Amino acid sequence: MSLSRGDERKLHALSQGKCNLCSRSVFTCGTYVGENAHIIAFRINGPRGKNRNNTNIDSYENHILLCPFHHSEVDKNQEYFTEDYLLSIKRDHEALMSACTDTSLGRKNIVSFLNAYFRYSGFGRIPDMLGRSPRIFPVGIGSITDFFYLAMKDFPFVVPFRDIELHHLFYTLIQSFEELNCALRGSEHNTHFVSHNFWISPTGDNIILQENELSEDYCINLRSNLSYVVDRCYRSFNELGTYIRRNYPEVII
Repeated sequence: MSLSRGDERKLHALSQGKCNLCSRSVFTCGTYVGENAHIIAFRINGPRGKNRNNTNIDSYENHILLCPFHHSEVDKNQEYFTEDYLLSIKRDHEALMSACTDTSLGRKNIVSFLNAYFRYSGFGRIPDMLGRSPRIFPVGIGSITDFFYLAMKDFPFVVPFRDIELHHLFYTLIQSFEELNCALRGSEHNTHFVSHNFWISPTGDNIILQENELSEDYCINLRSNLSYVVDRCYRSFNELGTYIRRNYPEVII
């Protein structure tokens, strides 16, 4: 026996045609390679077959869409891939696919991402952070980029944003501040703000341009370059903030 045509369509639709373990498409070079794998085997001596009880063996609920490699792995390692574990993998994969395609849920996830980012990143303090540039910057200015990458880990299916304009504006902001951080460090390979250009203040909360230690011409050129980058940061901050206030009023900046 096998899945009914309706259950097979449901399995493929909710999995978005992807293996539930590796998320790779079950179509390779135009060839279908997907396998409707039993969670509890058809035969009692098969993988997880002893858990049959009242399970409808040939139902959608007892199948998971896998690629050939992972179908083999799941059945060879049934002690690891238990019934409950496979059901949780299937549930999580289908939820992720739904989040990626459901417009209303997609917006909800974007809003959650934005609220988390703005709450912890210090985005609202950017004008204060840049207010004494190009001579003085707060040590915490790196939080603008750091918290973006942390938020990406907490919301892995949100970025890249489905809202193309939001995606462009957000990445412009992050790129601008990455450029500023690199300029302050003096090198993209320097992981600290201490460089031959800047030193951390005695209080430890600011980095200060060492104008007394550098030539006048060098300082003029450095301040000019920093002012250009800071202007980009200001502009990207204002454009992103304006767009979010207009299109995502439920987000707290």
